Amino acid sequence: MNDIERIKDAIDLVDVVGCYVTLERAGSNFRACCPFHQEKTPSFFVSAEKQYWHCYGACGEGGDVFSFLMKAENLEFYPALQRLAAQAGIELQSARKKPRVHPHAPLFQRMAQAAAFYRRQFVDSPEAQAARAYVAERGIAPEISDRFQLGYSSRRGQALLDFMRQQQVDPDSLVELGLLYRDQDTGRYSDRFRGRLMIPIQNRRGYVIGFGARILEGAPPNAPKYINSATTPLFQKKQVLFGIDKALDAIRKAQQAVLVEGYMDVITAHQHGFANTVACMGTAITPEQLDILRRYTPHIVFALDADASGQQATMRGLARARTAMHQGNRRTEAPNPRQRKRDLQLSIVTLPQGQDPDELIRTDAKAWQERLAQAASLVDFYVAYVSHQHDLARPEEKQAAVGLLAEVLAEIEQAVTRDEYIKRVARQLDTSAPILTGLVNERRARMQNPAARQAPRRQAPTPESRPQIPNIPSLRREDLLLGVLFKHPESVCLRMNSTLDQLGVPGIHVDDFHHAANRELFAALEAILLQGNAWDRDRFLESLAQPLAHHLQDVEKSAGSMMDNTRQEISYAALETLFQMRRESVDTQIGLVSMQSGSPTGVGDSAHRFSLYQERNRLDRAQKQLHMHRHTWADA
Repeated sequence: MNDIERIKDAIDLVDVVGCYVTLERAGSNFRACCPFHQEKTPSFFVSAEKQYWHCYGACGEGGDVFSFLMKAENLEFYPALQRLAAQAGIELQSARKKPRVHPHAPLFQRMAQAAAFYRRQFVDSPEAQAARAYVAERGIAPEISDRFQLGYSSRRGQALLDFMRQQQVDPDSLVELGLLYRDQDTGRYSDRFRGRLMIPIQNRRGYVIGFGARILEGAPPNAPKYINSATTPLFQKKQVLFGIDKALDAIRKAQQAVLVEGYMDVITAHQHGFANTVACMGTAITPEQLDILRRYTPHIVFALDADASGQQATMRGLARARTAMHQGNRRTEAPNPRQRKRDLQLSIVTLPQGQDPDELIRTDAKAWQERLAQAASLVDFYVAYVSHQHDLARPEEKQAAVGLLAEVLAEIEQAVTRDEYIKRVARQLDTSAPILTGLVNERRARMQNPAARQAPRRQAPTPESRPQIPNIPSLRREDLLLGVLFKHPESVCLRMNSTLDQLGVPGIHVDDFHHAANRELFAALEAILLQGNAWDRDRFLESLAQPLAHHLQDVEKSAGSMMDNTRQEISYAALETLFQMRRESVDTQIGLVSMQSGSPTGVGDSAHRFSLYQERNRLDRAQKQLHMHRHTWADA
């Protein structure tokens, strides 16, 4: 009997849940108001017989005693296992083994040392007066400055370097973390951040993983206002939300996350009591960032810029957010409960002309609170947007407006909700509900069959002995590719990247994957390969959280039908799959540009569309070369 089974035998889920909520008996089960969202009518049930809990309300989640404690205390699996073992008086078998150290533990330590150094400079250094004056001018209280560990980087080019050398830290490790530069000609090291206000960026567990650095008075002309940490083993901007570590409790309590753009927006919001605020550090929200929030609440409020140029950029970001949200929401229908996600519901707050959240909150916190309370649903926001952008009295303009709204409506997965919104939009735009329903259904059919959106296919070369790529949805295709990579990571990845380099296209990258779990798995695999470590599947599997480990096992099964082929054939089939994924991604982006333009002819942003068509042509040429020289490159 393993540790998990021993703990489940010794611990009663009813007792554990009863420490967080007051349970009342309901037949053979127990019920209560859900501890993970606010509600008046109990929708949270616990089965004493099956040792299983489930929320039938807004959460829609369930699980065993481990998943409950992980969610209640924001724990990873192993800490939850340790806590329950201690409660049951069980000595873990795994505890007798030598404990594993997180592979990034030394890097986290270096980042913590850097943050502490910058903080001391901010507090004590006379040179940091400009930084302290800026923070005071923005109305940031000392306790908030301390909570966010605001710091200062000296104008002297080797202040951090000298400090770290005193701590006997290898400078090359700081180059890897983006804290130092190394001159390739002279070999000299120098600080990356100089004369700036330093804002530590932390992951949801509170570890410093990067920095945002703001310009201060006296900086050189034309210096960028903000610079961020470069991509490092710890920091990938697309996978991080600024302030998430400090916002988690408030997000759970409010069952709402407010998403803004900048660091100061978050810091000011937290100071004024809006602690459920996080920043995407740019206008384009990513699928990974949405998946972080989805774990804690389905309700997300976007704060959008009111000026024309800002709103243009934000509309593009919002379109990408809708795409990411729709992809994630469709996963809620997955038959495997471990793969299900809560549907996200986006609401929009539009700011007064010329103000950002930081300024509005500082000048009128009550007005900000009112705007949050009056946030428009995604559909209502788009109705207002098209009404402003188009002359609905003109049939052509109305056609464009209705086309955009049909795209938004098609992304709503719940049938009743979608139908009610269709009726409302038809009334608001004074158009026929049956026609609008037809347009929505047409778009939903295209979403379910991505190949239908693509241009007619080129005549493919005769496959001969080439392994066949099944006609599968994009998510399934991702799983297939990832499954192949994990079966033979060193040989297949090397072979693929060598071939892609010869074809003149980028090597396989985390951005080729859109499903959050797949991105996380590939990023972890890539990190191991880049470090030159030998591949050990069992050890890798043990290092994963349980849901991710189960997902990897499912992914590996998806590639099982291809494993009877040779390595060369497997590599070729994987390349074909990758080209299909990239082609589909480009076609999706082209469709988004056309949709955002609001033009019935789909002209859209011509420059952007042109660059996308160029990219598609490059992929077509590369794939044609791959077909022509398959045997040569398969043996590379």
